Amino acid sequence: MIKTIDGYTSDGYNLARKKVTVRVTSDKWGETLSLEDGTTLIGVDVKDIEYAINQARKGK
Repeated sequence: MIKTIDGYTSDGYNLARKKVTVRVTSDKWGETLSLEDGTTLIGVDVKDIEYAINQARKGK
């Protein structure tokens, strides 16, 4: 699945609104989420993101 959504980037000081391309893949190697702002692509394992979200929801 590929979808472009409204998002933002930051250099730690400034915030810039950007279009962000979201890619979700599921294959024999697992599930991956990647985010791209046109310049930088970051990919992570979906399981790690799910764990982080669950911890945040618990207030940890």
